[in-house]
Amino acid sequence: MGQQVCSRSYVAQELELKALPALSVANVRELLLAAMPLPQLSSSQATRLVVKHLVNRSRLLEVAINPKARNGIKPNLTLSR
Repeated sequence: MGQQVCSRSYVAQELELKALPALSVANVRELLLAAMPLPQLSSSQATRLVVKHLVNRSRLLEVAINPKARNGIKPNLTLSR
């Protein structure tokens, strides 16, 4: 099931356009949301998720800097509500 990739100039020519429009970050975001819809998080859910990732990243960084700290690491942080 191979996909054939066409050049931008070929697609523009086929559509009888001088050039294809550039994709903005907003356009790419809309395409991704359409293809992979994600649940909308509340403000508190988003805050908890960010804090969880930052804490876990900090712990992993500590192990990278100081391998002796590995014994004290808990890989998954569960935040209380």
